Amino acid sequence: MRAQGRRRSALACLLALLALAGPGTAQAVSTQARRAFLVRGPAPVKGLPFFAPNVLPGLAGEYSLVEPRVGEAGAAEFPVWYTRASIVLASTWKRAEAYGPGAFLLGRGPASVLLIRTSRCSLFFELPPSAAPDAPDSRQRAFIGAFVKKFTVFFDNAATDAELSFPAYVDY
Repeated sequence: MRAQGRRRSALACLLALLALAGPGTAQAVSTQARRAFLVRGPAPVKGLPFFAPNVLPGLAGEYSLVEPRVGEAGAAEFPVWYTRASIVLASTWKRAEAYGPGAFLLGRGPASVLLIRTSRCSLFFELPPSAAPDAPDSRQRAFIGAFVKKFTVFFDNAATDAELSFPAYVDY
């Protein structure tokens, strides 16, 4: 009887704490941040694979998008490239407003390549074959947005590409 009374008391205490925490607490717990890990790279490259033969200098890497919640899809591989070089786009690149300003898409077989242009560099993301390039899912859009934001800090603190790296992980 005493053990049952202690359990009730502990349960009442927990419920009281949750009530004090407010209504947003349960939502915050259920919307855990996702984390992508750099699994390859950054590797210096001479030439970007989605342009005609070229020797554009840059970095290449690949992220694994990890899902922390039970029952969700597994990790997805997400290749990423960067270059400081000035890029001239052919007419095959189309604006991709769904990804924000400075975004362009290039269809490439079963996959598409997304370009995010900034005033000082270009970032490229190979979208998974299952992705609908014109209607990105929230996971992809969140990762790309978080990556660009975090990479900008790395870029701003590297005078040259030799000092530049990709983030080891990106919370999105």
